[in-house]
Amino acid sequence: MWKKGTTLVIEVCKIMHWIGTFLLSIAIWATIIFISQIISEGTLSWKSQLISIGVSIVIAIGLRRKSLFGKEVPILISKEGIQLDDQTLLIWELIDYVYIKEEPTNNLKNIDHDYLIIEHHNEKGFEKTTVVAIEMYYYNEMDIKRAVNYWSGRPIGQPPQMIRRTTEKENYEGKIPSVSFFFHHTDRKDLSAIQEKSNEISVEPPNKLSLLKRAFFRLNYYNCLV
Repeated sequence: MWKKGTTLVIEVCKIMHWIGTFLLSIAIWATIIFISQIISEGTLSWKSQLISIGVSIVIAIGLRRKSLFGKEVPILISKEGIQLDDQTLLIWELIDYVYIKEEPTNNLKNIDHDYLIIEHHNEKGFEKTTVVAIEMYYYNEMDIKRAVNYWSGRPIGQPPQMIRRTTEKENYEGKIPSVSFFFHHTDRKDLSAIQEKSNEISVEPPNKLSLLKRAFFRLNYYNCLV
């Protein structure tokens, strides 16, 4: 849970890197088994299968050694801005919007992945968009939104279209009292006439039916006034 006035540190999740390496080793092992069976035209012995498993693990670790053993720099959201690595710092004066967005990858269009979208501009006003794959990090979307809004001093921790919808909703709600007062006043006048007319009709001693009618009119009258 992020606390106001502190730097939000988004750490890298090493477990996700090891899970990815494990899945990659399984894919490599399945490929080796498939090719070996085609070449030998039969099932492999258990020793050959053990060797293929070991080879798959070594290949997978070798391909992902930078992610597994390299130095991972966390993402920092602080007073200075958003620091993505040792050389990239985006200051708040140049940042327009920051939010999390789910998008499919090019190869797996049915699987969405989370990305940190930073819409910003340079000193000359040219707009840019920085996209960071954030699935390999420990993060909380609400913490990112709160930290961005706090340190930037602006409500920019969500997509621009959501900010526009929120602003339009607030403007619409600000106009509702005058409109509702107009209809409220008109309905009160019309319903008062209906009530007087209903009272004039019921001149005979009240019975159960007339009492029910009067209750019905009064109920509609008060419901319309609420």
